[in-house]
Amino acid sequence: MKTWHPILIVLGITGLVMLCVAAILIHNLSAENVDKLKEDAATFANLDQHSMALPLFKKIKDYHFLQVKDFLNKDISEMEPSEIDAITCYQNSLIELANCYSKLGEKFHKQALPLYKEVKELRIRLLGNSHSDSIKSLHDLSKCYIHLGQFEQAVELYEQEKEILSKLRIENHSEYMAIINHLADCYFLADRCENALRLLLQIKNDQYHTLGEKHPHYLKTLGKTANCYSRLGQHGQALPLYQQVEALVSEVHSKNHLDYVSCLHGLAFCYNRLGQNEKALSLYMQARDITRKITGENHAMYANCLHQLGDFYFGQEEYEKALPLLLQSKNMRCILLKERKRIDYVHSLVHLGRCYSRLKLNEVALPLLLEAKQLFHQFSSESNPAYAICLHELGKCYLQLGENGKALPLLLDAIDLIAHIHGENNFDFASALESLGIYYSKMGEHENALAKLEQAKDIYFKFVGNDHSNQIRCMIHLGNCYSAMGEHHKTESIIKQVQEIKAEQNQKNENRNKGPNAKVE
Repeated sequence: MKTWHPILIVLGITGLVMLCVAAILIHNLSAENVDKLKEDAATFANLDQHSMALPLFKKIKDYHFLQVKDFLNKDISEMEPSEIDAITCYQNSLIELANCYSKLGEKFHKQALPLYKEVKELRIRLLGNSHSDSIKSLHDLSKCYIHLGQFEQAVELYEQEKEILSKLRIENHSEYMAIINHLADCYFLADRCENALRLLLQIKNDQYHTLGEKHPHYLKTLGKTANCYSRLGQHGQALPLYQQVEALVSEVHSKNHLDYVSCLHGLAFCYNRLGQNEKALSLYMQARDITRKITGENHAMYANCLHQLGDFYFGQEEYEKALPLLLQSKNMRCILLKERKRIDYVHSLVHLGRCYSRLKLNEVALPLLLEAKQLFHQFSSESNPAYAICLHELGKCYLQLGENGKALPLLLDAIDLIAHIHGENNFDFASALESLGIYYSKMGEHENALAKLEQAKDIYFKFVGNDHSNQIRCMIHLGNCYSAMGEHHKTESIIKQVQEIKAEQNQKNENRNKGPNAKVE
């Protein structure tokens, strides 16, 4: 027969006693005491002291739960008016507690989620789908899912909200267009840019006729439409929109305005993707200088400009120039950002870690990437696209350090997550496939390696052509793999292709260096 240790028995009894005491205290709260708690909690919340408000909101919620627990699941048609009033008070206490958790920052949204879910279910039961409070509960739950990086769940709720509001569109046109806007943003976050673009074109047309082209809302939509085209790789269509936004914003706000800085960043990214890197660099630097003039150097917006410029240099494989910018941005974000915006700091860790990795400083990169992975878990942001990059970079880091056993599960998880978020036809998926191919090659599994590397090469070619560094590197790995299998004729063919690509690149660089009048064949 199993016997229990006396200390465990004492601890168990003590815990039960404390729970009973807490229940008695809550049970003995009077309505007047609860009103006082509400006043105190609201005061703390208004002063932004949410950690002080939280235990009070918990007590209020527990008190109201005791008032309704006996009839909470009762059919609405059988409830007395006093019971409906009590459930309404309980709903309000859930909302206040959920909002308090949300205000406490990224890592508390997980605690807010079940509260928002319960409110939604209660309101739909009591009020029906079309009531404004029920619609509001869908909206609150959607925002919570977005904070958690669970964009598909948010999309589903926004689609429900859109369907409900579409029936009231004549009476609530502005509200309907607002939810269309939220849904477009959520599609973009979920990397469903075709869906987002369709809605943004509808919003843009509506705002142009109702607000005019110089209205801030129209300008913002124009920028988001350009972002969508750019994300879809349609940079030729994105560029004139970015140029239009830049011209209008400079006219409305002047060039010394943070909205103008955002325009410059979008335009620079587009020029970068179109291969006009000198224009892109000039715009990134201009954005940095304007931001420094407006905010000074001790501001999160300035840190973002440094991050953007560092990312540009990283994309150009100028890692020595990228590193100090990414490092400075990371250090500034660590100090400046409040907890609820700390996800930007996590992104800095990932970008800085991969920059160290490219410089072969994997021992420095590893702790940064591990910290980022831990923080993604802490914030429940595992569906965030940046988390997939973090897993991939961490797997590559272990691979370069020779810790192949640790690398494989991370690379597999990265591939699965990228496929889930973006699908299997994108640059990041190709990069993760390439890394997995390198792993299999190191382990002597050459058939598996060939399959992954060939697939990666085909995707790279579709997106960046043959002369991109990733494509060239992937071809070299393929040649090494064929060589290890004894198929030297295939290796020689690949080496010849690589040499031809590099010779063509050199010729283009020489022609570019001759000046603006040089002809490139």
